[in-house]
Amino acid sequence: MEPLEIVRAWRRDDPRCVADAKSFWREIGMPDDVAEERAAELCVVAYLGGRLAGVSTARLGDFPPLKGRFAHLRCAVSPAARRKDVAARIIGHTRTVLEAWAADHVQENLLGMVAILQSGELREKQREPIWPIYGIDLTLIGYTPRGEQVRVGWFRHARLD
Repeated sequence: MEPLEIVRAWRRDDPRCVADAKSFWREIGMPDDVAEERAAELCVVAYLGGRLAGVSTARLGDFPPLKGRFAHLRCAVSPAARRKDVAARIIGHTRTVLEAWAADHVQENLLGMVAILQSGELREKQREPIWPIYGIDLTLIGYTPRGEQVRVGWFRHARLD
């Protein structure tokens, strides 16, 4: 398998990462205004064989079920890169990036990351309540009204009020 190059884009405004992500999002049918908004949330960009393989974004905000602030995670992988552990590796790296950033920005009071799983390709993986692979450590905590899994990864420095 070709090596996966993972690039940290969180809060860096890297022109290459932003342009590649916007192009990727356009290819998968995302409207330009949504892509522009997501570009500000870009966290990790991954390349496989020099081509964009996937991206992660994070929006910081409250997560009422756990009464705290979390990074609301999104991850998208190109069809050509699916079933190659690309998503898991992106999410693992995203966790590392966000956790380090949160530890350096304690005033943000960011406790972890939350993800709502929408990909049908993860059905078999969803049978596992905890995902320790690649340091993801996302734990199933419930379901949305539409039946989508909600998973949370607590940062090691997190403390509850």
